[in-house]
Amino acid sequence: MENEAEEELIRKAAGEINSRVKTFADNYSFKDYQDLLAMVSLDITTKLFSEENMTSSQKEEIMKSLEAIDNIL
Repeated sequence: MENEAEEELIRKAAGEINSRVKTFADNYSFKDYQDLLAMVSLDITTKLFSEENMTSSQKEEIMKSLEAIDNIL
């Protein structure tokens, strides 16, 4: 059950990343796809860290997730 929930979360994250990459590609100039991924990662991380009620453990968890995404890419 936990694996299914994690898989669904990853699918949602991938969908969000793809959506933001398309938005950035449509609105900004870039040299390669990796530039887009870096811009999207920075955008997502900045928005997540700006949440007032986020605990440091939540921030650490987000960073681990971003690192996992980075390793996949």
